[in-house]
Amino acid sequence: MEKTSYSKSKYELIDIINSFAWLFMDASWLYNYPSICGTSMIILLSSGSLLCVKSISSVELYSRLALYLWMWMNSLWMLSDIYGYANLELYAKIMFPVSIVFLCISFFLPSAPHVISAKFSRFHGFLFSRKNPR
Repeated sequence: MEKTSYSKSKYELIDIINSFAWLFMDASWLYNYPSICGTSMIILLSSGSLLCVKSISSVELYSRLALYLWMWMNSLWMLSDIYGYANLELYAKIMFPVSIVFLCISFFLPSAPHVISAKFSRFHGFLFSRKNPR
């Protein structure tokens, strides 16, 4: 039982690292610090992939994949803006609709309301419920 608590806190730590990396990547992009952007991007995409691998349900996997594609979209957009690679911006634009598809899939899976409510509870306005048809 204690191991589950450790795993959960380790998982939350990865999520926090991921959020900070994303924040630092976007901020360093805004202030035009390419070396910090690159380092933050590597941490962001590495921790994002680890979060996808650690998904325990299909709803969580699809929602995390949607978020992971958003991370890639943001990273490619940043690289195209900083280094002028127009092709990367095109790939970023392609990742947006694919991310939306994964997000929609996660909404329509049977356990979606419970998992989505747990994930969005930090925003306190996004609480979903589905009445039991009994």
